[in-house]
Amino acid sequence: QKLIDTLLSEKDFLPNLMCLLEHQSTIIRGKTLLTFILLFKLDFRWMSIAHQELKFFNFLDRVQRENNKYFQSCLFCLIDTILDIVSVIFKTVKDTLTKTVKKGDIDFDKDHKFSKFDELIIRQEFKDLNGDLTHISIILDLMNSQIFKTRIISLDFILTISKFLELTENAKFEGIEEF
Repeated sequence: QKLIDTLLSEKDFLPNLMCLLEHQSTIIRGKTLLTFILLFKLDFRWMSIAHQELKFFNFLDRVQRENNKYFQSCLFCLIDTILDIVSVIFKTVKDTLTKTVKKGDIDFDKDHKFSKFDELIIRQEFKDLNGDLTHISIILDLMNSQIFKTRIISLDFILTISKFLELTENAKFEGIEEF
């Protein structure tokens, strides 16, 4: 947690990483993709911050045609990592959604200590969602990316979304419309 807080407090960290992605050396660009893999594995909320601040998934759409084999290998590792993390995001959202629907409106502020991540990933269109429900925005961002759109949709994906819809069908909690 200390490492995450240190990285979050460094406001130039992500923009500097993005500059490295534009470097002329494909080795440096590939190593930077591997750095993003480590960040995303450390905490998947980095995906939300990277996309909000840097339009990261749009960048990946743009560089997917890169010819260098090393860079392509790093890119495919990053894509696979992100696709693996999608199931973790779904589980996190599902657990929170299930608790919210069973208990009614949960007072997220009561037990939740807001972190720097929480401050950074609040998005205007999801301002009424609380707690881990906001992470559904990462899935939406991935769905808007060409490189992930075709890879993310699967039977499991559709079943999970349908379970979310079933859970929220008659639910009443703050942020239901945004969800």
